[in-house]
Amino acid sequence: MTWDQFTRLFLDRYIPPSQREELQCQFERLEQGQMSVTEYEVRFSELSRHALMILSTEAERVHRFVVGLHSSIQDSMAREVEMGTPYQLVVEISRKIESYRQRGLEQMQRDKRYYRPLAIQISSSGYSGHQVSSNAYISAIQESSYHPLVIQDSSRGYSGHRGLTSG
Repeated sequence: MTWDQFTRLFLDRYIPPSQREELQCQFERLEQGQMSVTEYEVRFSELSRHALMILSTEAERVHRFVVGLHSSIQDSMAREVEMGTPYQLVVEISRKIESYRQRGLEQMQRDKRYYRPLAIQISSSGYSGHQVSSNAYISAIQESSYHPLVIQDSSRGYSGHRGLTSG
């Protein structure tokens, strides 16, 4: 007797069909949401026992797992799905991607704490100390650890940084 055969017999005997159907519906709707990859994988494994017909092959199991991941992780997993990567390796790769992504977010938060935006205002006749001019201003914009200098002239709609047109 194979493991799949044993599982089916066990489920048929000890879990009523109505409950199995509800668990299968939960599995079909399962997405990572606010869970970590590890938490998602545990829930995926628990519910997948009730969806044996849906996950009849390893490739289907991998595909369904990846479809439920956050899109930021899912996008990085397309190659693994296409190449037939084993399920456990897909889970491990997903955990690593999540870890790299989390470290990147933490680094951005640290950068924000130590960086204070700089704004210098000038008038059309040059630097004016504390005088405020609505014609031009210079500001440093934070983008991760890169801080480009941006010059904008609101009267002409010019922006020294692409995408910044508000004045």
